[in-house]
Amino acid sequence: MSRMNDFLTKLKEQRQPLVDQILDSLKKDQIPWQQPWISSVPYNASTQKRYTGINRFILTIASMKYGYSDPRWMTFNQATNAGYKIKKKPENFVGNYGIRIECWKLYNSETKKVMNFSDYEKLSDEEKEQLKDVLFWRNYPATVFNAENIDGIEPLNLRKKIHIKDNVYEKIVRTLQENMNLSIDIGHQSQAFYSPHKDTVSIPDPLLFKSIEGYYSTLFHEIAHATGHPARLDRLNNAEFGSEKYAQEELIAEITSMFFGQEVQLPASEEHIENHQAYIQSWINVLNDDPNELYRAIKAADKASDYMVKNGNVEKIMHSQLNRTFEQVLKEIQKDILPKQELRCIRVKI
Repeated sequence: MSRMNDFLTKLKEQRQPLVDQILDSLKKDQIPWQQPWISSVPYNASTQKRYTGINRFILTIASMKYGYSDPRWMTFNQATNAGYKIKKKPENFVGNYGIRIECWKLYNSETKKVMNFSDYEKLSDEEKEQLKDVLFWRNYPATVFNAENIDGIEPLNLRKKIHIKDNVYEKIVRTLQENMNLSIDIGHQSQAFYSPHKDTVSIPDPLLFKSIEGYYSTLFHEIAHATGHPARLDRLNNAEFGSEKYAQEELIAEITSMFFGQEVQLPASEEHIENHQAYIQSWINVLNDDPNELYRAIKAADKASDYMVKNGNVEKIMHSQLNRTFEQVLKEIQKDILPKQELRCIRVKI
């Protein structure tokens, strides 16, 4: 038990700076994880793997704070082995040049060696049972640098810009609605909210929003709440309005919105950010009472975002925008814009 307590104490010390940073921003009436521009999912330039969970959150916050537009990150050794060089930290640079992330590995207390999780998964149930008392998760923090601070790395191969049309988000919403068996009520309420009892998302008429981004970012935020229904991820636990549980759920939905917005290339609108500033004080209270609540919220948001990506068929729908043929564009226009007109001559920019 003493070893576990020591581990938890050390982990809390490692995580406290991020909590302090978030609290500092909230006390300035700023929501640090939501910005009115598109951010990409951060990934490792060496392994090409996307960061998930807490590391995705840490690197997204760092990108927003320091203005990085390149989503690639590497450790010092990875950069060196690839023939690159970390740039010298500018004298006027204020903050962390390298960003500390968490790297969890299985540690064998008998052999004093680290086991890759992929190797652990290959073990039989009997072998896993034999190792259950000697294997422990350990955090081996690593420092990564953004590609904008690395000399020699190839320029970012920017993906072809997706010209998102309203109907693309509508396809995602309809797919979420169908696969989640969710009711969405549009235009019959003056506020946006999710009712767990009715399992219904309500949202005002789209014309009442200042921007189409504001409408969809708000709608996806409410759908994020719906992922917590007992029939889905079973997270809500009767969170009543104004309660601490409600503030925690709002924190989860906000971070889910950020993660999902990266997936569908939808930034949080300024009005969306303004609408959720009312929760700032309650979030401050929650994080002051229990700093680990931020990490629990990030874990839940990562799970909720993945759920929405899967049930919204996001990968396929967004990929279709990158690889549309001329004929597909014409069919799309004919179906969604001119359903009752014969398609004759029209100019289309691809």
